[in-house]
Amino acid sequence: MIRALVTRPAEDSADLVRALEQRGISVLAEPLLTIRPKDGVAVGLANVQALLFTSANGVRAFAGASSSRDLPAFAVGDATAEALRGLGFARIESAGGDVEDLERLVRRRLDPGRGRLLHAAGSSVAGDLAGRLILAGFVVDRVQLYDADPATDLSDTSRAEIANGGIDWVLVFSPRTAAAFASVIERAGLAEAARKITLVALSKAVAEAASLPFQKIAIAAEPTQAALLSTVDGLIEAKPRMTETKPTETLPPLRSRNRFVPILAAAAVIAAAIAGTLIMTRQKPATVAAAPAVDLAPLTQRLDRIEAAVAALGQRVDGVATEARQAGVKASAAAEAAAARPADAASAMPVDLSPIEKRLAGLEQSLAEVGRRAAGAADAERRLAEVERLAKVERNVDTAALAALKLGEALAAGRPYKAELALLSGTPGIEAEVRALMTRAETGVPSRVALIERFPAAAAAAARNADRGDDLWSQAIAKLNGLVQVRRIAPGDDLDGRLAKAEILLKGGDLPGALAAVDGLPEGAAKALASWRADALARLEAERALEKATQTLAARPGRAG
Repeated sequence: MIRALVTRPAEDSADLVRALEQRGISVLAEPLLTIRPKDGVAVGLANVQALLFTSANGVRAFAGASSSRDLPAFAVGDATAEALRGLGFARIESAGGDVEDLERLVRRRLDPGRGRLLHAAGSSVAGDLAGRLILAGFVVDRVQLYDADPATDLSDTSRAEIANGGIDWVLVFSPRTAAAFASVIERAGLAEAARKITLVALSKAVAEAASLPFQKIAIAAEPTQAALLSTVDGLIEAKPRMTETKPTETLPPLRSRNRFVPILAAAAVIAAAIAGTLIMTRQKPATVAAAPAVDLAPLTQRLDRIEAAVAALGQRVDGVATEARQAGVKASAAAEAAAARPADAASAMPVDLSPIEKRLAGLEQSLAEVGRRAAGAADAERRLAEVERLAKVERNVDTAALAALKLGEALAAGRPYKAELALLSGTPGIEAEVRALMTRAETGVPSRVALIERFPAAAAAAARNADRGDDLWSQAIAKLNGLVQVRRIAPGDDLDGRLAKAEILLKGGDLPGALAAVDGLPEGAAKALASWRADALARLEAERALEKATQTLAARPGRAG
């Protein structure tokens, strides 16, 4: 019989356990996240047009914090929608997928101008729902209504089952749960036991967060429980189904135009464009919350009208030129006829050219006016192009700043940040920082919390594998360390003291100091600590690169106002 480890929180696992048991699978429940609703959180619903839920835990936490059930509720998937129905919500729409599907549903059904969106969330969120909707023009308030605390150790039963090869599959539904599983497995010294286990993951992001040498990894075709159960059925039939990642959405480019406008309308167009740009600039908050798109539709409509006027003016100029040429021909013919007549006839019939001269003078004046207007139109064209250039610079700066902000959130949580980094690629002045961040963009860098959680196990391994000498006393100490894992917790200059010092500095937020404390350890200890040290260095380098990029973006032109 297949034996599966289910890692979902207890509140969410009942249906899954029942479905697995109906398939003849023996289930061992090992919740790796403990959900704790936060007390005393005020949920303000003024000017909120809809509620967003990315998990059933958010639904339950919101229901405990607010009695409101009449607002439209948008759920990431069917399980979350079912939780909404069970708690009395009536106006429910399900995206039936992941955060990207929910974002598309919200953009399709809601209008940014009709009010705020409230995202009921926990201390850690998967995906970037708020960031994507902010770029679409929405105002999104993410309210933290519960904490999801990761487990720090396995239960005795699960530890024994994994150690003895009694677990065939482990089912994981979120990147945070996957990271917690990897952490407790490493802490228990069971990383090698993962080679006998198949990971069944809800998505590619979940699989990437579970950084263990699994025997096999099966990923659900869609991020839903139904799709994961279909993957389970495929495994039972020895036909695992794998999924492909979705392409990253990119921001649409700002349109550029190059039009020829007359001076009378150009002044109004330029004033409107400059005023609109200044208003948008003044309304932005001090910290970037959105990258507002520059709406050129009014300018486009006015430019279309101006083009029609220019076309009519061109026709008039052509008519004036034709009339002038015809008048010149007639005048020349009259002069030639007069010269051909006898002198007395010429004196008897004088030719009066004054009306033609007056008309020619008027035409010349009209042509001069057309020339002045054309010169003014060319100047207006240049000024309009400058307005559009400044608007494009402003949007690019805001987009890069928002991308840096979202990258920082992903980096702090230890999530992959390839999509956020893609928005920064090509931004002048931060090329070196982008290259430095690219190294771990697809997998993410372990968070500081994860590094703190992993250090005790890594330090214990370093102490066990230290080169302590060949004398009887050193050999006895080595044997004792192999039987009982005991480390001195006070700082000092010997191995245990340096490890203790590093742990104290790490918990105090001094990652560079912790790395310095473990630099130059004996070969055996250094080898045992190598994986942790590599991740810590990657974390430090990524943080420094992001900090420098953020400072460069903040100093760029266009950030004032």
